[in-house]
Amino acid sequence: MEPLSVGVHSVATLAQLKTGQTIAIWGAGPVGLLCMAVAKAIGASRIIAVDINQARLDFAKNYAATDIFVPPALNPGEDRIEYSKRSAEALKKALGVEDRGPTAIDVVIEASGAEVSIQTALFVIKTGGTYVQVRWSTVCVSGSDPPSQVGLGIAEVVVPITMLLVKELNVKGSFRYGVRLVFLSS
Repeated sequence: MEPLSVGVHSVATLAQLKTGQTIAIWGAGPVGLLCMAVAKAIGASRIIAVDINQARLDFAKNYAATDIFVPPALNPGEDRIEYSKRSAEALKKALGVEDRGPTAIDVVIEASGAEVSIQTALFVIKTGGTYVQVRWSTVCVSGSDPPSQVGLGIAEVVVPITMLLVKELNVKGSFRYGVRLVFLSS
């Protein structure tokens, strides 16, 4: 139930996806798939699933996605930002996505936590679009200096801030199914 509540919170509450809009979701794991299901239930006109695992994408296509995309491989010596730009252009070309207009991507849900996925998603989304970064799991391992992280995602990601500003994006973070204050009585 908890992963579904993450999908509802991210897609419906934070992104405020509307019927007829286009959404792209990075990560076809449980949270990404449930975000796709929520988008389908809302009536998204196009649901693009992006993942590096073809089997996950095949499942997503049969489950809720209208389109799938496998990013290209990183070239030797290629900078991550340059790779992300190239990957974004490859997605746009392969799926007929424009920067504006009816084929543009209105909403992005980034549920992979991979730095290049975050960057690529920011390059793909339309001007004025809504980007939601879904929290990913990391566990700090004690005893290491600095503490290391295990799991998906890294704590700090390089973001092309000028592009983000020029596009006037709405960028939101999603932590589980919403911020809740818990008061414990003694």
